[in-house]
Amino acid sequence: MKFFAEGLPRLGVVNVQIELDSPSSHSISVSTTVGEFNIVLRHDGEVIVPLPFDASSTETLTIPPEKSVITARIPTVRSPDNAEPLPLLSSEGIQTQRSQGTTLSCASCHKKILCRSQMRWKDLPSDSWIEFSDYWLCHPGNSHSHSHAHAHTPTPVLPTLKAAPGTVLVGLTSLLIHHDDSLNITVKVCSLP
Repeated sequence: MKFFAEGLPRLGVVNVQIELDSPSSHSISVSTTVGEFNIVLRHDGEVIVPLPFDASSTETLTIPPEKSVITARIPTVRSPDNAEPLPLLSSEGIQTQRSQGTTLSCASCHKKILCRSQMRWKDLPSDSWIEFSDYWLCHPGNSHSHSHAHAHTPTPVLPTLKAAPGTVLVGLTSLLIHHDDSLNITVKVCSLP
């Protein structure tokens, strides 16, 4: 299952699109509860789908069978703030902020995150870059050869992004920092049940 939730706080709605792995042979329901940041999808079990804003009403939508794509407009609490949201910072914007003395720190405890003062900042490709990688890459993983008498494999190994020392990769909602450049960061890996 894939889902997309677009929050529109000025309009007081969240547009939701859910793509099911297979069409349902029976009715599907989508339920909201006032004050909750999730919707409950009932299709071959119960699935919780997170929302960017809390729902403003409790209701259940019933979707007819044989649908594989579900779209819904969920009413949410309208934002009282009419100010424009702050723009996202690009690598260039962060470099400008850093040159003016701004530090990168934890929003909660305010400890510095970077141990180096001079870093290169580069923008990551869009979040959907991996979906387009088959248009750019004809060789899976590290199997590149300059002979073009190769067979394309049906399941290519997808490339991975790795942090390099001295460089921070800037995404829309994340930063990728090499562990040698980080400071005051603890990584905890939890196993799934």
